[in-house]
Amino acid sequence: TLLIAMRGFGATVTWDGDTSTNWSNGANWVGGNPPGVGDDAVIDGGYTYAPTLDLSGGATTIGSLSLGANNTSLLTVANGDMSTRKLVVTSNATIGVNGVLRHADNSTAETHLLNVEVQRNLAVAAGGKIDVSALGYDKGWGPGAPGSRNGGSYGGRGGYNWNSGGTYSTPYGSYLAPVNIGSGGGI
Repeated sequence: TLLIAMRGFGATVTWDGDTSTNWSNGANWVGGNPPGVGDDAVIDGGYTYAPTLDLSGGATTIGSLSLGANNTSLLTVANGDMSTRKLVVTSNATIGVNGVLRHADNSTAETHLLNVEVQRNLAVAAGGKIDVSALGYDKGWGPGAPGSRNGGSYGGRGGYNWNSGGTYSTPYGSYLAPVNIGSGGGI
């Protein structure tokens, strides 16, 4: 008897976002199922709701990711951390000219981090972005918050605090290898 095992290839699964922002809801994907291990996830505009991938239950693994190749597209990752709650892409990830990858907005606690493990190649086209601007701590919050009307810090010295006798915001973190969110400016 001869048995031949064939590797199954994943499907291309396209976001249509007609129902909600919930990545895990199959009704938001063409074909009725969210992408799984080996599947190629395509997010390329034309949707009512932009996807949010909630990682509070742990890592999500897909085959590849294509974001915003032709149309304005946004992928938000919520409840990620720097260890186990991450998006794992076992092949290539491409952020096209119209794609934006970000984490959800934080407030007074570091709740949302962006941890994407791409096991082959990551390509970010001119115009494409990994953008977490203004998604750190709220104004006046975080370990580098100045407590006055000046800028917060992360990875270096923050704003000058005239109200506390002329000190700077407390620096923390690394500008070369950031793993935390930035502090909010003064109140």
